[in-house]
Amino acid sequence: NFKTQLTNHFHDVSELLRHYLSFKAKAMHEGTAEARTKLAKIKAKMGEKFEYLEHIRNKLPPAEKTTLAPLLTPFLDQLNIPFLDDDSKAF
Repeated sequence: NFKTQLTNHFHDVSELLRHYLSFKAKAMHEGTAEARTKLAKIKAKMGEKFEYLEHIRNKLPPAEKTTLAPLLTPFLDQLNIPFLDDDSKAF
């Protein structure tokens, strides 16, 4: 059921983002190796979840793509935050 899956993905993405933002602040303020390691693991999980949701979005049948794919876009945007942070540091 897509609705149930969407609810589960919402929960997963919210938790990943919450942990990412928490450990990002901790890594910036404390700078401990433990916080940086945890942050890197969370970021890796966010990347994996992004790829998984992108795969789901791309596999939707054409008839459902126009209605269901936009529901995944906010999740993908949230999962992309750590990587946008990296891109902004490059400049």
